[in-house]
Amino acid sequence: MTPGREYLRRAARCYLQAGLLDEACRCFERLPDARQAALLHERQRRWAQAAAWYERVPAWKEAARNHERCEQYEAAAQCWLQAGERLLAAWTLADRASRISRVRELLSGFEPAGSVQALELRLIRARCLAGEEERPVAARCLRDVVAGLADLDESAARQRPVDWAVRVAEALRRPDLAALTYATAVQVGISGSSERWTAWARDTLGDVTGIPMPVV
Repeated sequence: MTPGREYLRRAARCYLQAGLLDEACRCFERLPDARQAALLHERQRRWAQAAAWYERVPAWKEAARNHERCEQYEAAAQCWLQAGERLLAAWTLADRASRISRVRELLSGFEPAGSVQALELRLIRARCLAGEEERPVAARCLRDVVAGLADLDESAARQRPVDWAVRVAEALRRPDLAALTYATAVQVGISGSSERWTAWARDTLGDVTGIPMPVV
């Protein structure tokens, strides 16, 4: 390491110890140390700057999440693609950017790997239908997907289809379908569903009557 870089590295550590995060961040940018700069921008809630520095690492998933935080959804989708997350990219474009033609292009020829991805693919299509005002068709598709939650194996990956199904229900302005999604998720034992259902009902309906409490 050259003397100049060593000086910047030591200065950054001193600034960090003193809690002077902006000054430390500037040192990491000058080095450049992309990951440390990105982390500090993220700690300071400068999402766009964090995303840009994560791209320089590259750390595509972290970049995508920070783009989403500042509503740069097309940039987020591109980062998801770079991370090999085609379904996440397609969902982001469908749900947040209304880029339905681009979604269909991304999904052309896509073969899901397993039951979770198969449900996610159907949810993306349902979200596209909702965006195109094909509400009855989207609602039927959503009901079919919710019924399919029972067929998923017990894994952490089951939560994302639930979250996406609720988003489709919200796009359709169908709180009944969101409630059905949560009720089914609780019934089939998807972890945390009762708590999420309670939070959703409190925020959306102002009433949590009838929601089963989680078993402790």
